[in-house]
Amino acid sequence: MPDSIAQRYLPDAEAMAKDKEYTHTGFVAQEVEATAKAIGYAFDGVNAPKNPTDNYSIAYGQFVPSLVRAVQEQQQIIEMLQKQVEVAKAEIPVQIGKKLSIIEEQNKKIELLLKEIQKIKEQLNNVTNKSK
Repeated sequence: MPDSIAQRYLPDAEAMAKDKEYTHTGFVAQEVEATAKAIGYAFDGVNAPKNPTDNYSIAYGQFVPSLVRAVQEQQQIIEMLQKQVEVAKAEIPVQIGKKLSIIEEQNKKIELLLKEIQKIKEQLNNVTNKSK
């Protein structure tokens, strides 16, 4: 907790130091309240002060339905992405096969062109030899 607040509730420096030894986890109620308002979510898990000496508090149990829903939505996304991955995986061999066919066809054309080049060289040699 911030020192300014701790000074009001903890009797002395020793008590404040002892409180700082522990790691406290949780949400800041004011931040939860502001976030809920910012996204237009009517969240009843924040208990705002009812008088000047009262504190903010959080009803953590109220987070459960929202967290469960968020996990469900994420699970739907995960399942959709898994399906996309499976479709992509199945497509890989097909694409490889297509590419290999193209490569084979190009290799055949290269072989034919090399043979034609060889014939042309032979013809040139014949013409050159006859003219000598």
